[in-house]
Amino acid sequence: MSPLPLQAGYTLVELVITVTIMAVIAAIAVPAFSSGADKKLDLAVEKFAAAMRFARAESLAVACRR
Repeated sequence: MSPLPLQAGYTLVELVITVTIMAVIAAIAVPAFSSGADKKLDLAVEKFAAAMRFARAESLAVACRR
């Protein structure tokens, strides 16, 4: 009887642990990245709204001077 050849690879337990760790890291990292984009968008919207308020105020001021 010949000896069984060694099989190289990962066990199911190792794969499950690796996928679980990656899922936890992704769950922590994704909100951190998306909140930065949300803050940038909020800032851009606020700047635009401020510019629109300024333009309206200037328009009314010019119209009142005439």
